[in-house]
Amino acid sequence: MNEIKELLNGEIGDEMEVLKDMKLGTDEYKIAVDGVTKLYDRAIEIKKIEAEQELKRQQHEADQKFKEEQQRDERNDRRIKNGLTLAALVVTTGTAVWGTIKSIKFEETGTITTIMGRGWINKLIPKK
Repeated sequence: MNEIKELLNGEIGDEMEVLKDMKLGTDEYKIAVDGVTKLYDRAIEIKKIEAEQELKRQQHEADQKFKEEQQRDERNDRRIKNGLTLAALVVTTGTAVWGTIKSIKFEETGTITTIMGRGWINKLIPKK
């Protein structure tokens, strides 16, 4: 693409030099001006194409960066969610174990001394 731009710019420069030596208002001058105008139009089209390509490249990079950030955020959210689930499980299990240990106070005969303790055991080990 750079070669084309260089050739086009060189041709435009050459045509402008030729125009300097021509007489204004002649048919040759009009034809040369028309040719230079077409060359400038091509140069403008090339610049537009390059600008569009650069814009697409920047948009693609921005999309990639956004996707990477989104994946990182989702990964962090999953870790936090799993951590909270694990913490809830540990707290629930710990509370159940602690409650069971505290409520089971056996006397010498092996009976549970408190009403709460008996209720707790009945919930843990239901009778059929």
